Amino acid sequence: MIKLLRSEGFKLAKKGRGSHVKYRKGDKVVTLAIHGMGSTVPPKTLKRIFEQAGIDMSVIRY
Repeated sequence: MIKLLRSEGFKLAKKGRGSHVKYRKGDKVVTLAIHGMGSTVPPKTLKRIFEQAGIDMSVIRY
């Protein structure tokens, strides 16, 4: 997920003490939980991440 956001031009905006990080591109902000790195992202969560990022899911190859 982080690779995808970076390839879309998102930059790390904030890494706090907790298990979440924020990536920013212009006025778009995406919050990711990093405590489950490498695990499968549930479909609804993935959809919400794409919505926050303004990325069209139809262009993503699985």
